[in-house]
Amino acid sequence: MNDTPGEGALWESRYQGGEDLFGPAPNHFFLEALQARPRGRLLLPGEGEGRNALAALRLGWSVAAFDLSDTARARAVSRAQAEGFSLAYEVGALPAVPDTPAFAGLFDFIAVIFVHLPATVRRASHQALAARLAPGGTLLIQSFAPRQAARPGMGPNSPARLASPGTFARDCRGLEVLRARECEVVLDEGPLHTGPAAVVEFLAQRPR
Repeated sequence: MNDTPGEGALWESRYQGGEDLFGPAPNHFFLEALQARPRGRLLLPGEGEGRNALAALRLGWSVAAFDLSDTARARAVSRAQAEGFSLAYEVGALPAVPDTPAFAGLFDFIAVIFVHLPATVRRASHQALAARLAPGGTLLIQSFAPRQAARPGMGPNSPARLASPGTFARDCRGLEVLRARECEVVLDEGPLHTGPAAVVEFLAQRPR
């Protein structure tokens, strides 16, 4: 979700073309990790239409989110308001984090869900996000694994945007790695993420 030429327009066009591109329910890996941790401040880059933000708000988290698409942002904010929640959501692109009060300071949990970036942007983004973790805070990344490139139809068009667990660990030097693995899952996350997939699950924590 970096703002390379045309990328913002691409995602805006996709969201204008239909709703719930990744389904209405939260990502399973994210929700499982979130429920295992005490409530605090959550940052969600590349949040799309708000499925993960809304799940976190229901659990009592304070949520700040951003994405490239104005349409995705409007839907997420509207859905949160319909349930009586306040969601801080800006339009923005990694590796930067929006410069508004809701995004200032450190976060207890940062989750990057299926955000596939060019290598140099990915590395800078993960380092920047790791620096925004509070002591004891958790960084979660789920993405398609490199071997997913052999399965057309789901995942980024460029294999260069796919990275291994070891690559994520190198991006996040200074954090304690809790989980770094490739695995097979069956996704049921809307029209763009449905079916068997090879994914990377990565969890790391800033030392207290």
